[in-house]
Amino acid sequence: MDPQDLLAASNRLGRFEGPALLVWGAADRFFRLDFGRRLRDVLADARLIEIAGGRTFIPHDEPTRLAQEVAAFQPSYT
Repeated sequence: MDPQDLLAASNRLGRFEGPALLVWGAADRFFRLDFGRRLRDVLADARLIEIAGGRTFIPHDEPTRLAQEVAAFQPSYT
């Protein structure tokens, strides 16, 4: 990916106003939990779920927990 494309996309994230569910592996070495927290803080209506012991592939590491969080997610539409 072109770094300029990534920068342009990241600069537009704050404009997204819809609900977002972020399910993040707390043990992910590549996409650190700090990144999830920063993304949560940029988005207008985001909920961050931290999965202890989860890594990059949450659907593989914690499929049941992921399914439960998605099923329980009640987005608020303002």
